[in-house]
Amino acid sequence: MNHILIYIGFLGMLLFIHGCLPNEPIPESVETIKIAPNQDQVSLTFILGEDGENGNQFYKRANYYYQMHPTDKTDYVVYQCRSLQEVKDYLESFSQPLSLINLVSHGNPWQGLSVPILKDGERSSYTNLKLAFDRQLISPVRTPALTAETRVNIVSCGVGQDEKLVGQLERFFEFHSGDHPVVIASEHYINFGEKLKKYTSKYYFVTSKYEYADQTMIPNRLTGKYREAGIDWSEAYTKSAEDNPGSAYRYHFRMAVNWTVLFDNKREIDKIQSESDLVHWMKSQEKLNNALEEMDLTFQDFHWAYFQAGTDKDVALKIRGFCNVDGIMVNVAERNQTCF
Repeated sequence: MNHILIYIGFLGMLLFIHGCLPNEPIPESVETIKIAPNQDQVSLTFILGEDGENGNQFYKRANYYYQMHPTDKTDYVVYQCRSLQEVKDYLESFSQPLSLINLVSHGNPWQGLSVPILKDGERSSYTNLKLAFDRQLISPVRTPALTAETRVNIVSCGVGQDEKLVGQLERFFEFHSGDHPVVIASEHYINFGEKLKKYTSKYYFVTSKYEYADQTMIPNRLTGKYREAGIDWSEAYTKSAEDNPGSAYRYHFRMAVNWTVLFDNKREIDKIQSESDLVHWMKSQEKLNNALEEMDLTFQDFHWAYFQAGTDKDVALKIRGFCNVDGIMVNVAERNQTCF
């Protein structure tokens, strides 16, 4: 029997919620903002990413929000950290007791936080973070600035739906054996708008490996999946985020998985000649099944592509799966306080 090593890495959301209202003047980022240096406890926000070129201003607007909001602004806003390890290093050099920490990152319920654990490493999913702890690649934060009264808000879309990931994040902030701050992760989707607004939304969705040419298929599938929701799916699906930021609007992204499987026998990999052959083989692999099960998705949700790499003696199968996620984002609360 072939000995197969499986490395699982997630590419993550390829499209995120766009900044949904017209652009407004936003101050340039600064390394930290110091408001009340002499108070007994201080609050801290980490902006754990930067916006790309697709028009999404999530991080820029979040930075502005936590600098300027009348009640939610924090004493420090830190934007230079781009991994959990860098967050750990920063906190361990921070001397003042902390009342509040916000971690702002893109994310989703299937793949966790988009911020990597180590610099240029794997994203912070439950599986990757647990493995990093088990292999001692990362260790919990050790600083007297953290206490059982410190509150940690994970400001990232839907990651609170993954209780196992929240458990690993509690482990990350564990300052004594079993003792950790209060860690709260939103089960809803978070977006920042103009005029210092933060939107909290629930996402109703269906998944498919297809991009539907007939857009009526998606409201029909939503009707079948969420019969008790009381939402006019067809009407909501005509609205965009730009048109309807505070209510219900259509939302689409593509999710990707990236797997590398190492074989010690090229003859077995040569048996895979088509996508159907690949899916048949993947269904027999426990690790691949577990990876999708943790995401609450199936092989049928993805379009699969693959190619061989390596030599006859050390051959690898590179597998990529693409899944379309389509649905309706519905505003459930507009919060002007740090509460999820």
